[in-house]
Amino acid sequence: NRYIERIANIPQTTDGTGKDRLEMWKVAEKAIAERPMFGSGLSQYIQYFNKYYPNYMDARNENDRYSNYSHNLWLDTAVAHGLVGAGLLLAIYLIFFGLGIYQINQENNFAKKYALAVILIGLSGYLIQAFFNIEIIITWVYSYLFLGLALAAASRLPDEQNIDNRPVELWKQAGVTLTTAAVLGGVYYLSYAPLLSDRLYFQINSTNTTNEDKIELAKKAADLTPYFEYSYIRLGDLYTSAINLNKPDEAESIYNMVIEQVNKAMSINPLNYKNYMSLATIYGSWAKIDDSKMKDSDKYFTTAIPFSPNRLGLYWTWGNTYLSLGELKEAKEKYKQAESINADIGETYYYLAKISYLEGNVQEGSEYLKEATNKKYIFDTNQFYSDTALLAYQLHKLDIAKQLAQIANKSKVTETTAMVEIQANIELDNTEAAMSLLEQYDKSIPGLKNKFVKK
Repeated sequence: NRYIERIANIPQTTDGTGKDRLEMWKVAEKAIAERPMFGSGLSQYIQYFNKYYPNYMDARNENDRYSNYSHNLWLDTAVAHGLVGAGLLLAIYLIFFGLGIYQINQENNFAKKYALAVILIGLSGYLIQAFFNIEIIITWVYSYLFLGLALAAASRLPDEQNIDNRPVELWKQAGVTLTTAAVLGGVYYLSYAPLLSDRLYFQINSTNTTNEDKIELAKKAADLTPYFEYSYIRLGDLYTSAINLNKPDEAESIYNMVIEQVNKAMSINPLNYKNYMSLATIYGSWAKIDDSKMKDSDKYFTTAIPFSPNRLGLYWTWGNTYLSLGELKEAKEKYKQAESINADIGETYYYLAKISYLEGNVQEGSEYLKEATNKKYIFDTNQFYSDTALLAYQLHKLDIAKQLAQIANKSKVTETTAMVEIQANIELDNTEAAMSLLEQYDKSIPGLKNKFVKK
């Protein structure tokens, strides 16, 4: 049973979810120490998680490398509202428990005693799980439900009540009207508008519409939730997918639109390292057609680092940006920086292996790949050689491209690796070998000859 398994993992502090929670709690403690009295505000835990990021998580898939909460009600409250806020929350629960226990002692009816006891036990169960769980809207419902039941059960109204029949004063009517309007406005902007926005994103992600249509849908979603930074990041991603580097003038215009969207996201959350990293990668891509943009890329990578200094992914992305430009020395430097932060993460050695192979150092590259495997980084070896062969060809390292494509084709022939190996031989004036390979690979990939005829 997976639920029993998760519960069993909680006490484990060296691995699994137990270790994760312990690390998240440590981050929360550091956040509280920085702003102990009144906290850092709602939804600010993620900024501290990035700042004190436990980079053993870099060994995981990218989607599993973050946490918006500490998985503890009291710590999350103290991070957001300080010790004062956590104390007030504790006082609320203590008052309700006190009222419930007092009423149990005063009540003569056994059924009512039993009902009150059940309510308090339910509230206790909620508070116990709150030590290890994320507190979101759906879980707060249970909390307030138990509190409401406890209050209703503990309250003893007199049998007869005097009803005040005086007319309601104007200021009270105005207050109720304004409060109702505020509540309805909040429901729309914080609940209904995000729901409509999510439906649009669902359309974007699940339909085969053109990129232009997806951009229009994303614009509508952003109009519905202008306070949500993801709205602008998603729109920027869609603009990015429309960039064609073979059309420099058009590409420059789109790059500027992407940057505009990321800047909007940054204005909402200037503490999110991802926004600076996004700008860095955008400028790094732009540098493929304008060398001067790499200075801007470096600037934003440098700006991003202090917001998440322990995150290896930042250095990998920085290195990959240089690698895509053929700047092997600079790329290797960034990967080595990642290794110096945490040498136990296998993905770093995967990237270092690429550098070694591109430099023509096959033995070193092979050793790095073994190290990546030993560090439990999971990758497709054939895909590694295929990707590196294509990159080598794009960087005009024809001998290396031919060699790597040949290694990949021995394991599995794909259209990409076949074309790289054949084309590299052609450009190296090994025409006879290229024609022999074309005959051989055309049997595995029908129609391959036609692609070269068209050329």
